[in-house]
Amino acid sequence: MKDKPLYIRGRKIVPFGARMELMLFLAFSLGISYARAQSTSRLPEPTIRQFEVVPKSAYPGQTASIKWNIEPAPGVARITNVRINAFSQTLYNGSEAKREKTFSVPYNTSAPSSQQIELKITSSDGKVTTKYTQLRIISLDMVKRGLSLVKEDTPAPAASSSSASQVLKLKVSNSSGVKLNNVRARVVISKDPYLKGATVVAELPSVSLNPGTNILQFNLTSGRPSGDGAYLSLAYGDTSPKRELARFPLNLESK
Repeated sequence: MKDKPLYIRGRKIVPFGARMELMLFLAFSLGISYARAQSTSRLPEPTIRQFEVVPKSAYPGQTASIKWNIEPAPGVARITNVRINAFSQTLYNGSEAKREKTFSVPYNTSAPSSQQIELKITSSDGKVTTKYTQLRIISLDMVKRGLSLVKEDTPAPAASSSSASQVLKLKVSNSSGVKLNNVRARVVISKDPYLKGATVVAELPSVSLNPGTNILQFNLTSGRPSGDGAYLSLAYGDTSPKRELARFPLNLESK
């Protein structure tokens, strides 16, 4: 026998049995929705074999690399998108699951600080996985203070006596603890201490200055300059003109 509806002050009240059926139905529906939500949140994540920045520390203007190697999650066909964000910009946006991407630390990056690099992976099942790594930013002033000219060797004739060129070896100390990449080293002549209008005598367009003592070897093809106003100029970066790191006066007089 079905429950008869009850009327109170003209309002129809749902019978107790019907209320129970409704409550059970709602509970069952909520249970299914919760189970589906849990199932979605527990989708397997891709396997990240590698995600790192090299070097771990860099200064503004320095070149660094991000390396990643990602495998799809079990049962997932492929990685559909890889996006890497840092310095308020996108460094990479594509579908390569394994790659090395080179970038330059922007000159306006404040230091000291830790820059967060975001890796966002989209799989073919629609799941988005996000991971992070950190790049330590070193003050450029600290790097500059760590550079010094240790010793200047007297220019010596080249191995071939018939050649008019001479070899000049300069020793530069780098006590900053940071490897400096893409450094341009020049021997210049200038009467201006800021090297305006300087004449380039010899150049090494791209060298690395490792922590410790570094030997820079120049070929002076036009002969050894004499007099005051000779400098070793060190500059860095991917822009043109490059940013100056340091300048050191030289004594190239014959002995």
